[in-house]
Amino acid sequence: MSGITVLSLFDGIACGAQALKNAGVDVKIYYASEINTDAMKIAWKNHPEIIELGDVRAWKHWKINWSEIDLLIGGSPCQGFSQAGRKAGLDDERSGLFFEYLNILNRIQSVNPAVKFLLENVKMNPIEEKLISGYLRTRPVLINSSLVSAQNRERLYWANWEIRPPKDKKIPFARILDGATTDKEKCPCILTRIDRHNKNTKENEREKPFKVKAETGEMRYLTPEECEEAQTLPVGYTEGIPKSKRYECIGNGWTIAVITYLFQQMNGKTVRQANFGVVLKNG
Repeated sequence: MSGITVLSLFDGIACGAQALKNAGVDVKIYYASEINTDAMKIAWKNHPEIIELGDVRAWKHWKINWSEIDLLIGGSPCQGFSQAGRKAGLDDERSGLFFEYLNILNRIQSVNPAVKFLLENVKMNPIEEKLISGYLRTRPVLINSSLVSAQNRERLYWANWEIRPPKDKKIPFARILDGATTDKEKCPCILTRIDRHNKNTKENEREKPFKVKAETGEMRYLTPEECEEAQTLPVGYTEGIPKSKRYECIGNGWTIAVITYLFQQMNGKTVRQANFGVVLKNG
């Protein structure tokens, strides 16, 4: 049986699986680690072939052949990295999930040095970014989803293959609206709650609650379907769970068009991993 074996950590609604299909990558086995039941329901609805492994913190008990993993992907929470940079270290519970990713990567590389990996995360302060780059031994590429979608969403991507930023497709916000208008060129970043700004960002960087003008003249929030389009998901991808949970799952997901683009470059030049001055610790 041909195809690659994929391990997706913090899999969410399986945006990785969707992007691999969009990119035309032949997948033999897709392992996923996720604990959110709503996200898992959506993932299985769209990709019933997924093999769920459960909590990433229990990875040492997973019954999988580590040497057969060809691609490791994930987007871990990274709160606590500034504390880790000030010697709070590996014990910081909020940064722990990144280190689970790192330990799993190290485990795979010990038996399959050729494994490809991709880590996605939010734009962060330089200390946090340098710390992650040191552990992964590669630098990230900053890509704004606005280049390939109607949404402004800056994210960092660490990978061990060469990534070239995509060309701007100039997709307007208005294109994804159903019977509504807006004066914004791009949709603000889709959050886990469509009616709430992100409290975890600095005040001057926050996206305020936003609305669009309906045909009736009234202002309304984006629909789940419009949010799916902003993330370049197939319309209806998150149907089957409560509306509030759809927003949450969409906001926690990836912009499919960006990840598809990255996977299309995966068989290109491999980037040599180098030590950037961070002391690497065994997991």
